[in-house]
Amino acid sequence: MSIRLGMQAKLYHGAAGASATSELTNVKDVTLNLETGESDVTTRASNGWRATIATLKNGSVEFTMAWDVRLMYRAA
Repeated sequence: MSIRLGMQAKLYHGAAGASATSELTNVKDVTLNLETGESDVTTRASNGWRATIATLKNGSVEFTMAWDVRLMYRAA
């Protein structure tokens, strides 16, 4: 099993619904927030134990990007 450090990771972006193909090379810090909600499904059959199941998932990405004016005027 290989291990990657955070500084070896890459952040890509692209059009919604398509595969991300453009790498953001001027990103400094990236935080990936993943959460799963839970619902109480306790019944009498639980013998006094609380029972929960996973419900909807939620995720967000936060990042810091260095501003580079030269990128604004790059030819497409």
